[in-house]
Amino acid sequence: MIRLEVQKLGAKLKFMRKAAGMTQEKVFEAMPWWTVEKLSRIENGRQEPSYTEYKELEEFYLENRHAHITYIRFDGGNPARIIRA
Repeated sequence: MIRLEVQKLGAKLKFMRKAAGMTQEKVFEAMPWWTVEKLSRIENGRQEPSYTEYKELEEFYLENRHAHITYIRFDGGNPARIIRA
């Protein structure tokens, strides 16, 4: 895979993880066969994930995304803030 594509794929996985309200450490706790170092290398485009690894992370993030309720709260004239419950 071209280096730029690997970087884009890593950025997408990182975005999905954060959208699910997960830290790299929480991913490791839930899936101990992953290491924080490997996840970091993939997210930063320094290592290409296999198709199986990519699908495993993608499905995990999508499942967990629904566990975090996100809503917008308005504070008396202040800009809206995104709150994770």
